Amino acid sequence: MLQPKCIYANIYIYKDGSSRIDHIYVPQSIQPHLVRAINYPMPFSDHNVVLVTLKLDLQTHLRRDYVWHLNASILTDEEYVSSIKSMISNARKQALYKSKPSQWWYNFKKSIIYFSKQYSLEKSKN
Repeated sequence: MLQPKCIYANIYIYKDGSSRIDHIYVPQSIQPHLVRAINYPMPFSDHNVVLVTLKLDLQTHLRRDYVWHLNASILTDEEYVSSIKSMISNARKQALYKSKPSQWWYNFKKSIIYFSKQYSLEKSKN
């Protein structure tokens, strides 16, 4: 179950917008803190439930740099706001907007985050 060189989880999005985690990987830095991993077979599914127990010092392992935060100052940037409005307008024309709103939102949210990161990065260079 443990694959020490992998640290990402794959998420599968179903057609109805629901999702599940396909894999759980534990980074090498966390493996010494693994207390147990129990695999529970599910009779009604081809997947199992996995219960993982870790003993962590949260101050060490949950640093702030793991999470990206939007620099709120770009919300007053006219170019940024205009770009976001355009993205919203274009995204609302997609078929998923009405047929599968949760899947649409998942995809759209990812594109907004990506754009915002890139925009902020470019602004920080100036």
